[in-house]
Amino acid sequence: IVEGQYSIRSGYCTAIMVQTYQNAGDRIPFGTRTSTAAIVRRNKVIGVYGSAIGCGHSDNVLYENNQAIGCLAGFNCDTGKNKNIKFVGNSFIRCNDGISIGNNFSGPFENIEITDNNFQLTDPWLNKYTDTPTVWYCYGVRLGGQTKNVRIIANSFKSLNGLRKLTDKTYGVGAAYESDTDWKQENNIFTNIGDIIAVGAP
Repeated sequence: IVEGQYSIRSGYCTAIMVQTYQNAGDRIPFGTRTSTAAIVRRNKVIGVYGSAIGCGHSDNVLYENNQAIGCLAGFNCDTGKNKNIKFVGNSFIRCNDGISIGNNFSGPFENIEITDNNFQLTDPWLNKYTDTPTVWYCYGVRLGGQTKNVRIIANSFKSLNGLRKLTDKTYGVGAAYESDTDWKQENNIFTNIGDIIAVGAP
């Protein structure tokens, strides 16, 4: 359990990172665990030029009542196989991006539940670390490649900069073309976000 930590003003990193299995030699093989392997609860991360929290090579992880404030991304998971990841009651405040899950070259990323979280989004950001500096889209939840069985339920999404449209690179839930089509969103509240759902998001 990671609980009650406080991180502020850092360079590009993931402030709190979870990994629950290795590729070989684990006592409990991936996908067979029935109990919670890790809990990340009541932490606050401020001003990270990267991700406040994240995971890779993980199963059965709960993220609950955490705060990411003024970070590029609230959460990122793009490495290894990941399964049974749950988000409940977290706040992503003044972040460029909220939750990003998926990758075409890794995965799968399956059984993801995102419930009762608060997303307050700022502007898209200029990624200076790509070969050609690129303005990245701003989203509440982004589903990348190899995501499966994702449930996005009863969350609040708000743009802090007024009504934005996809052409402004801001949206609520974005699903890449490579993501699975069985994801579901219901009972979410979207405020000042012109494009609630964007399929084919970059």
